Parts: sequence; structure tokens; C-alpha cells
Amino acid sequence: MADSPKDIIFRNFSDVIKRCPLESNAIAQENALSCMLAYFESCDVETGKKLRPEITAIAIEKGLSAARAGTRSKTIELLMILIELDVAEPVVQELLPFFAHKQPKLVAACVNCLSEIVRNYGAEVAGAKTIIKSISPVFQHADKSVRAEATALVVELSRWLGSGFVAVLQGLKPVQLK
Repeated sequence: MADSPKDIIFRNFSDVIKRCPLESNAIAQENALSCMLAYFESCDVETGKKLRPEITAIAIEKGLSAARAGTRSKTIELLMILIELDVAEPVVQELLPFFAHKQPKLVAACVNCLSEIVRNYGAEVAGAKTIIKSISPVFQHADKSVRAEATALVVELSRWLGSGFVAVLQGLKPVQLK
């Protein structure tokens, strides 16, 4: 048991923690994410910041595309903890490239995750300008669940920024703006 967040045990297990999202067994992956959550809730901020760049993209790709709902929700919770280390920008910057992913389920999950980030931390913390610049192509996605998640994200952004920001969403059809 660790006595403090700066305990040596957090450094000793950092290599194991990095591999947790890569688990191929679905049940083991969900349990590994539970371990990651406990690890990041207990470790010091500096250790968390060092590990964040290495695990964020892997957690997004493997955790948000998982078949189990519990795995997806724990991945979102993990990303929220990574945001709470200091700022949201590193996590948001890792989510945005997945908007162009081949798997519609993963794209919809990433847009949903951004909605959760905006809902929990606000548009300013989430980096609304960066999100707004990247949202237009998602509205033209072939999958209707991706478009529905994009609509939910815009609704959440409008809650925080007011309806005036909708004018920024150029390139959308009038039906989509409505």
C-alpha cells in the first residue's frame, strides 16, 4: 500500500499501467481500466502528466471502441481524470484525429466523449474553438449515429456559448443548422 502519491510504487508500476488498455480479453481490459483509474486517482500530478501522452491515444482507440459498455464508460472516466491533472487540451487534441477514423463506432464514441468533457468542464476548459473547427466534417459522416453525436455535442456547446456560436459552423446545410 502506498503511503503518499509520490511513493516509489507509482514509478515501479508505470510500465504495467501503460499496457493496460492493450489487453485483448474484454473482461480483463475492463478490470485493467479499473486499475488505471485507481492508479491515476492516487498518483501525484507529475507522474500522471508523464504517463498521459503515452496512454491517451491507446486508451481512446482500444477503450472507446470496446464492445462492453463498462469499458467505454471507464475509458471516459479515465480521460476525465487525465484532464483533471491540469488542462483538457492534451486529451482533446488526442480525440480530434479519431474523427477521421474508419470505424463509425469509434468516431461516435469520440464525439460523445467530447460532449461529456464539455458537459463536465465547460466550453472554455474543453477548448471550444478547437472543437468547433473540427466538428463540420463529422456532420457529413455516412453513419447516422455519428451525426447524432455531433448534434448532441453542438447542443452542449450552445448551452455553454449561447446560440451565437452556430454562425461559426459554416459549411453545414440549413437543415443541419436547424
